[in-house]
Amino acid sequence: MAGTIGAETRQKIKYAILEAVRPKLKQLAETQKSACASGGGTSGITYSPFHQALFPKSLLFAWQFERACSTVLGKCLEKAAELIAVASGRYKTVKTQKRLEGTISNAARVTLDSIINSLRTQGFQGQRFDELAEKVASAYRGGNGSKIRIVVDLYLEGWQGNEEFYEMKSPLPNKDQCVATTEKLLAIHAVKHALSPRVTAKYAMAFNPFGESRSEYRHSIAQKYLDLETEVLIGAEFWDHLGGNGTYKDLLDIYAEAGREIRPDLGKVLGVESS
Repeated sequence: MAGTIGAETRQKIKYAILEAVRPKLKQLAETQKSACASGGGTSGITYSPFHQALFPKSLLFAWQFERACSTVLGKCLEKAAELIAVASGRYKTVKTQKRLEGTISNAARVTLDSIINSLRTQGFQGQRFDELAEKVASAYRGGNGSKIRIVVDLYLEGWQGNEEFYEMKSPLPNKDQCVATTEKLLAIHAVKHALSPRVTAKYAMAFNPFGESRSEYRHSIAQKYLDLETEVLIGAEFWDHLGGNGTYKDLLDIYAEAGREIRPDLGKVLGVESS
């Protein structure tokens, strides 16, 4: 089907997931063995005695496993985005953790700092990210300025020279994450002195924790400190942009396939049946 993830890319993504999760599963098994050797306690579980008194050990181990996997699974999503973008053939260059170095003029810095100070205290309050990007991109670009280095989660260069920068961040960010990411995205426009479609900089959420529709998204902090309309891509919007219609659904299928391979071993370690 056109626009979906091809077999080779599917295998690469699944391999990346399994290679990230299996070491954590091994650590979980070793932690459980240590607990058994110590007399069946909860050695190695980093929770309060109140959790340990309230919940069964299997749940605590599962909880710790999920937390241990959180960071590596975030990296897996970056890798998946890279693989999907490469396979799409839409981009000349695809890089994760892209380093951008350039100069931001003094006037652009003053403009950017003013925007961020206002955002930090008041939120967007009806302002639009694309309009703020225009302000910093068009600020005076005289000889005076300072060097700046920015590292972006995902960088795409199109065949016509257009550039896309994405920060793949939590769909439930706190205030500091919202403000810091917006500052980084605006700084890209300040350094590049350009706007969409030549330069695009966006906050990408891998999924919508409230449902499939954008209209269902209701995280109050993000609603206040991000411009959801022109700054943010949510769930399928992001993945389907990278690989075409159906990419998001395909990616979920790949994760489910990887889960089916991991689940029996996880069930054995936790002492519960896999399903």
